[in-house]
Amino acid sequence: MKKRGISEIVATVLIIAIAVVAAGIIMVWVVPMVRNNLGSNDCSNVNVFIVSAEGYTCTDLAKNRTIVMIRRGDDILNLSKVKIILTKEGNSYSAESFAPSALQTITVAINNTNFVPDKIEISPIVKSGKSEKVCSVSSSVSVPTCNLEESYKPNEVSLGNVYVPHGGGDDGGDAPVSYWQYQETANQTNCPSPQNSIGIIYVNYTKPVSALASSLWLVKHGNLSEYNISIPLDCWNADDSNKLIFKMETYALQASNPWGTYSRLYCWNISAAWHLVGQQNSSGYGGGSEVSDCTQAIDGNWNTNVTLVHTGDYNLRKWETLYTVAAPRIYEEAMWWNFG
Repeated sequence: MKKRGISEIVATVLIIAIAVVAAGIIMVWVVPMVRNNLGSNDCSNVNVFIVSAEGYTCTDLAKNRTIVMIRRGDDILNLSKVKIILTKEGNSYSAESFAPSALQTITVAINNTNFVPDKIEISPIVKSGKSEKVCSVSSSVSVPTCNLEESYKPNEVSLGNVYVPHGGGDDGGDAPVSYWQYQETANQTNCPSPQNSIGIIYVNYTKPVSALASSLWLVKHGNLSEYNISIPLDCWNADDSNKLIFKMETYALQASNPWGTYSRLYCWNISAAWHLVGQQNSSGYGGGSEVSDCTQAIDGNWNTNVTLVHTGDYNLRKWETLYTVAAPRIYEEAMWWNFG
């Protein structure tokens, strides 16, 4: 009887252990697999829409392009791309953009080749494994015409000086053949505590699939207006993980010095070295108002700025804003991705 009782207890314990292991397997492997194969390509919970109220969804006749601002809500779907459909009098053309992340807004510029749409629609594209599913139209708006240089908002990046190449056939009726996508916020930023005489801000971008090396780095620093930098091929191809790595430098002293003050820009190249790009801006010395870090150079506001400053004793390093000499100021940066 004692042996039988012990055997029954052991059997019960084994059954419970097997059940626990089976439940663990289901939670770790089966549930995610079902979610990936069924839930992730469910279009019913897609929350992607066109933003028209802010004035950037329009056709810029002077630039022969249509701009569409796309915003994504808070969802957990595996959204891979967005199909953008331009329609005029029953004729429609489409282009595909990579999708915004959750709670992110992107701006896409599409070359029109003389096709001026009266309506824009978007259809999210969800992904499950190797397959993709084009969802039904999630947002549709009428398209006004605009001149973005004239409607530039002071606290937002100007689109007026961004070069958009023209393409298409000679008859002027071809579908859009290229488009540009604006990314305001970098995928990674790092502003280490100053350890030497130079303030450094690191900025990394993950290159979207199909983005071309003709993409542009949009920057504003020193006493210069924002301008575009063509990315050298040795920087475009530098990183195996598909990243673009940039560095912004600022240097200033609160005393007269033979080196002056300056701001410089670099990209990381295939030779594992920093490649100087853009324009160096330099001048004399001045002073500003102290801030805690470099946030004002990466906050999306193209009117705020930071400078790394040394005091007269050369030992104290601090971030300042509104430095009275503009040359060392770092304002902001962003990417224009080109898709051909």
